[in-house]
Amino acid sequence: MSEYRIHRNRTSANCWKLDLTTDGEEVSRLWIFIKTMRIGSVGVRIGGIGGVGTNRDHRHKGFASLIMHESTALMADKNCDMGFLFGIQDFYDSFGYAVCFSDSMIHVNTKDLRLARSGLITRAYRKSDARQVRRIYNQANGACSASVVRPPSWDRFEMAADFKSQGKAIVALDAAGRIVGYAAFRIEGQRCTVHEISGRNNDARNALSATLARRAHRAECDKVVFHVPADGPFADYCARYGYRSECHHPRNAGPMARIIRLKPLFKKIVPELNLRLRNHPALLNGALTIETGIGSVALSVQNSSVRLNNGPQGIQVRIPQLILTQLILGYRSVSDISTDGDVNIPSNCRSLLQILFPKHKAYMWWSDRF
Repeated sequence: MSEYRIHRNRTSANCWKLDLTTDGEEVSRLWIFIKTMRIGSVGVRIGGIGGVGTNRDHRHKGFASLIMHESTALMADKNCDMGFLFGIQDFYDSFGYAVCFSDSMIHVNTKDLRLARSGLITRAYRKSDARQVRRIYNQANGACSASVVRPPSWDRFEMAADFKSQGKAIVALDAAGRIVGYAAFRIEGQRCTVHEISGRNNDARNALSATLARRAHRAECDKVVFHVPADGPFADYCARYGYRSECHHPRNAGPMARIIRLKPLFKKIVPELNLRLRNHPALLNGALTIETGIGSVALSVQNSSVRLNNGPQGIQVRIPQLILTQLILGYRSVSDISTDGDVNIPSNCRSLLQILFPKHKAYMWWSDRF
């Protein structure tokens, strides 16, 4: 391998570019977008990796691996608790990344969606609408794992469902002129995709659906594709029109995450673990230590309250970092991972882990992806 250098360049307040040069030429690069992401009801600091690429004539030389390892180091230096990316097949697991949620969409025939009726007004989204839209978004996603916490500075939908453009957005207004729903979408050729939609009630959903149906009809799109959680309120709403659902569970690609800082991550998610315990009628007591390939974390439970311990205590549990990431984000269940050969969960602590880490749906809207 030629001599190389890796450079860290801060491109904005929350974005870093890593580039690798050899003989003065930039040959490989990626960007890291620092955001806050929810694990249930709490926020953790993540580094979202995007734009990974190596010049064609410098591929298969190990440069992408070098820059990926540097990204882990940079995220640790910037106090990121987890790394996140949307990856190609069979590459990113070697850097500790594991699939962490499924991607879903529903297909609604335009002619059926045109049945939507509403007395509410819709109009184009304006940046001055950001505060009201952000409030609706946070209310709808306040306990959704993998959803991004949008800061007060947020004012636009950054990414359509093709990683190439922002698309357009509309809002629905009630009789008092208040925003009660919004949708971000893209129409290209005869394809209409909606990459984010939310409404306070069915009146708002009716208004957004009617407007989207009209635009899709004018563009001669025979269907509207909604990128939404399969178990979310908008999918429930669309049952009246009939739809075809599609859910992708990638084997080793797509939405992927890894733990960067194990103990700080657990310190942040303890309040969420306590919520899960309090929702359980039984009082549980005990201690366990989770061993991973990147360190260990010790937990004790007394009177349905979780506390972090400084040193190993109680039952010894072994869960590799990749699998623990899937457990934390609810992608896999305790009973499922227990059959993996490199996992060891003694039977006398499985019920506790099932309460602390229940299987649940996680989702990140396309507007927040990288």
